[in-house]
Amino acid sequence: MSIPFDLIAIKTGFSTAQIKEVYCLLKNGATVSFIARYRKDRTGGIDENGLEKIHNQFEHYEKIKSRKKSILKLLSNLKNVSPSCISLIKSSWDISEIEDAYY
Repeated sequence: MSIPFDLIAIKTGFSTAQIKEVYCLLKNGATVSFIARYRKDRTGGIDENGLEKIHNQFEHYEKIKSRKKSILKLLSNLKNVSPSCISLIKSSWDISEIEDAYY
């Protein structure tokens, strides 16, 4: 289950390639300020405000990813869970939809 780079690209207005590059830089310990100042060549010139938007989206989707893992773990211990419910939770990035499927 990876981060939905395409959704972040749509929400922020940057390309998927730019989103992936920023994700890689952040995961390797770079800060938003550092990336804005010294890694513009790798991000296609995204400014600090754009990087903050992207970073906030990463945090949002990481929380959803974590919740999805928790729910799937809980559901794996139950016997009467439909495959369609599991599939919906795995494929969705809408927290309301995930929670509704869980309850």
